[in-house]
Amino acid sequence: MTGDQEGGGRAESAALRVWRRQSVWSQSADAVKATIQRSRAAGLALGICAAVGGAASAQTMGASPAVGKALAFAAALAARCAPLAAQRATPGLVRD
Repeated sequence: MTGDQEGGGRAESAALRVWRRQSVWSQSADAVKATIQRSRAAGLALGICAAVGGAASAQTMGASPAVGKALAFAAALAARCAPLAAQRATPGLVRD
């Protein structure tokens, strides 16, 4: 084997290592991005459920107090869970 062939093999090997490291980094970044998106979507959905449940509770409280209270409880539970669901979309995680 000549010196040129050996040098080319090392250069190819270095390029392959860089490519693999970039691939691993890219896959990790994609996984973090997906987690952030799911977290934001869950927080948004729970916030919407809380708003709709609260409005429905107010509308039904007069006609059926039991249903109104159940809707109010569900709305309060959704409102409490929304920030917990969105916890994985913190500015630090988004920035890093």
